[in-house]
Amino acid sequence: MATIEPSAKLAPLADHQTHSDVERFLVLEAELLDNLRLQEWSELLTDDFTYEVPVGVTWDNPDRIPYSSDFFFVEEDRHSLDLWLDRMSPDNREYAWGENPSQRLRHFITNVRARWKENGAELDVRSNLLFSFTRLTNPSVLVTGERNDLLRRNETGSWKLARRVVYLDQTVQDLQHMHLIF
Repeated sequence: MATIEPSAKLAPLADHQTHSDVERFLVLEAELLDNLRLQEWSELLTDDFTYEVPVGVTWDNPDRIPYSSDFFFVEEDRHSLDLWLDRMSPDNREYAWGENPSQRLRHFITNVRARWKENGAELDVRSNLLFSFTRLTNPSVLVTGERNDLLRRNETGSWKLARRVVYLDQTVQDLQHMHLIF
């Protein structure tokens, strides 16, 4: 699992062109997620993709990382995520009572920081997240946090998402469910 390490020395930011390419990738990804085009979104993932949302913890020691390394709101790999995405496919959505009517989502991605990993083939991408979730006539729920992504180029030179860890700011979540891609 990736961890937030406030005292760790950060690598320099990626060059302007790489940063621009990463922002374009993240904007496209947000558009696909917001429009529930989940099958197309899954094409942006590597075969070894992992997705984690660790539980926030309020420790007595303020210097400790405020997230659990053992407990997760969400812990998925590509296989388990594909099963969930199949349930959310347009063919099945009509019969999935938990998804009918559909939820309304908005991803706002800001403060993108892209840094090359030591291997020179992958990027560590951190971004801030504001996520809006609305269902039926309920008021919108806003969620904030940080996304830590690992991006890797495929054989055609396109970016693929290899890992995502989402650190939500609130320790207690008031979302109706956690089957969401932040």
